[in-house]
Amino acid sequence: MATMSTTPPQSQQQQQEAVQPMQVEQVPPAVLLQPQAVVQPPTQPPVQQGNSFFSKKLIKDTTDLSQPWSTTTEGQRAEGKLKSNPYDIDAWGILIREAQGQHSSRARILFEKLVIQFPTCGRFWKTYIEHEMGHRNYDKVEKLFQRCLKRVLHIDLWKCYVNYVRDVKRELSNYREKLTKAYEFALDNVGLDMNSTSIWQDFIHFLKTSDCTGNFAEAQKTNQLRKTYQRAIATALQGVENIWKSYSDFETSCNQSLAKKFVEDKTRVQMAARRTAKAFETEYRSLNKNSPPVPPTGNPKELQQIEMWKSYINWEKSNVLQTDDMVTLTKRVMFAYEQCLLVFPYHTHIWYEAAQYLEFRSKFMAERGVLIHFN
Repeated sequence: MATMSTTPPQSQQQQQEAVQPMQVEQVPPAVLLQPQAVVQPPTQPPVQQGNSFFSKKLIKDTTDLSQPWSTTTEGQRAEGKLKSNPYDIDAWGILIREAQGQHSSRARILFEKLVIQFPTCGRFWKTYIEHEMGHRNYDKVEKLFQRCLKRVLHIDLWKCYVNYVRDVKRELSNYREKLTKAYEFALDNVGLDMNSTSIWQDFIHFLKTSDCTGNFAEAQKTNQLRKTYQRAIATALQGVENIWKSYSDFETSCNQSLAKKFVEDKTRVQMAARRTAKAFETEYRSLNKNSPPVPPTGNPKELQQIEMWKSYINWEKSNVLQTDDMVTLTKRVMFAYEQCLLVFPYHTHIWYEAAQYLEFRSKFMAERGVLIHFN
């Protein structure tokens, strides 16, 4: 999980001082990314201006970002609108479409402005990264992943990362090792997302098709597959019943006499996961995880989304999976808070509630001698 400050938005000077320690801690290059077990809450929200969330030192290969960018009449009008309202999404949309038709060196200037203004917006980071990928600027792509992945737990952004490692690193001699680490890294960070099903399924398929020689290697492969299957079926995922069927077939193919025991042992947890996934789809399918973060407006649509997010978080707090593992429960609730704060980082009451919950759970676990590790 990403690093979280329990502090709401501050003044620009305070925010710059607050984020300085975070700038030193960078994600390794994409080919080396691997799971990290760190006890940390979610990321601190950016200040309203957005410009101090990332240090200027991280912004390279661009010209002065304060200069006008567009050369079209429509684009210049859009830039004019942004001077009075830097959160005008329609105006940004005009400039994004223009940038997507530009060479990467020129488009990069606009995309830097975009992610500085909306540093927690996964779909904007993904748009920027895909543009660089389209021009085969892989060194730039990896630097962008370093800047955003651990702070922006957006499922489509993480799928983009896994696909990048899978497709671009194919010629490496240690390709399978790198891709294994990429899958594990992604699942440790966004594997709780209801829409992470394809990452789980792709990883399982990847493990199944791995070549191995000798009984020891075969046993390791089987154990890793079983472990991955059992993690997946215990997670509330869309289509988890398909993974359950695949798991049952896997155990049968390994040892028919033991398959019944393995499957029976996991029946209860997979039923709870399936029930939870269906309930989420029914009750919370209208949650908007792609909305760019803007300061509070108080409009009815925004208020409706906030109430829905609160309802979803409380739903997770109610232990919908009916798990006895309080660490799992805590991680699910904190992941829900993190997802909410990607969209509403300027709403201080959500940060306060998240901090209160984390403090309560930390004390609860400490009294029982349990240490919670967040990835």
